[in-house]
Amino acid sequence: MAKPQQDRGLQFEDLLKLIDLGINNRKNQTGFGNILLSCYNGGNYRGAPGRDVYFCLPRLSTEQIKVSAYKLADRYDKAPIGNNLGYAACFRFVFGMWNRNGSLMSDNEWKSAVDRSSFNKYKKTTVYKMISKPKGWILSYKFMDHVIKRLKRNNNYYGLTVAYEMYAHRLGDEAVITGSKKKFVLMKKYYRKAYKNAMASNSWKHKFSPSYWAARYSMKFGNKKTAVLYCRKTLIRGCTCTDGRDSVLSKFYECLLYLQKEDKNVKEFLFCLKNRKSSRVFRKACQSIHIS
Repeated sequence: MAKPQQDRGLQFEDLLKLIDLGINNRKNQTGFGNILLSCYNGGNYRGAPGRDVYFCLPRLSTEQIKVSAYKLADRYDKAPIGNNLGYAACFRFVFGMWNRNGSLMSDNEWKSAVDRSSFNKYKKTTVYKMISKPKGWILSYKFMDHVIKRLKRNNNYYGLTVAYEMYAHRLGDEAVITGSKKKFVLMKKYYRKAYKNAMASNSWKHKFSPSYWAARYSMKFGNKKTAVLYCRKTLIRGCTCTDGRDSVLSKFYECLLYLQKEDKNVKEFLFCLKNRKSSRVFRKACQSIHIS
């Protein structure tokens, strides 16, 4: 069972001390002794200090939000790292998102969670929180806007890649939940920004992950044409990937299966793609679902 998410009353000065420790990417970091009781899990959690930032935001002044956002941005590495789970989780936690999937949960779970007659049963789900508190991300967006401004000033293209992608995820959630075409367009804009900065920072994973997530949210939003477009972009940008981990292969599988169902020209598309020096990993993904 997941630990309860609690606001422990961390104050601005101690939040800055926690941010000074940097981004926790390995679940083995602890906070300063005098603020342990005020931090979530003593500051010892992957993605720290993101949860504590989220809990502190309502207590911070406009200037304090800016100062803490700048300080957090300064802690982000400029060079891509192999395992960026903590770096991504930090920005996700700033939005109070403990569940990685957001609105991209399974269809059955989604249908149950958005059934208003079942709200009491699904009161703890992330989707319930998002629907019942539509203005809950105003401070989070404001904080992230300052983070992005600082990352730009620092010429931190990798940090911008992670920040833009997480920002786009939340816009995607809002688009799916509210049906807002404006949010959907903004989501695509921020995924494009993430891809652009991934190219600038040479972050291989993010060269295709923004397209993949754009495709997934487009599917959930019900825009098949855009979903097909981004599935194709995911495969074009990822076809030379040599990382055979399941987390990578699964992204290719999902895009291939969707194209097989919704794109009548999928075989011609893949024939051209595989002739572009595609990797063994990519060819394996194609063969596994009998597209040759």
